[in-house]
Amino acid sequence: MFRFLLLTAGLVCLLGLDLTGGLGWCHAREITSVNINCFVYHRFDDDRYPATNITTDDFQRHLQYLKDQNFHVVTLSRALEMLNEGKTPGEKIAVLTVDDGYASFYEKAMPLLQLYGFGATLFVNTATIGNSDFINWEQ
Repeated sequence: MFRFLLLTAGLVCLLGLDLTGGLGWCHAREITSVNINCFVYHRFDDDRYPATNITTDDFQRHLQYLKDQNFHVVTLSRALEMLNEGKTPGEKIAVLTVDDGYASFYEKAMPLLQLYGFGATLFVNTATIGNSDFINWEQ
């Protein structure tokens, strides 16, 4: 068993995989001693979509937990740099990602991220920017 970072179809996962079955399309790199926890969010305080929503109270609890447990929160690009450079820091690493660029990210999550001094990686569909329920270019 090896521990790999697998990037596919826009999804980031840390997996333990046995690649003897062959995944020719997967260009994963062996990682020996780094665990990176990735938290994926979509909407904040938007109960119209419960499957992809988190309350800001719960989100704040997540952030407080990361702070209390001394996680070093980095952007996805920084986490990938760390892996590519072969850096294996002894600290606990977490990545926060937010999909789709909903306005609730800017209105609800950003103030909490700023409060805790954490960054996040935002994935947006540029075709939706400025539409109802989505962030705009200025944000």
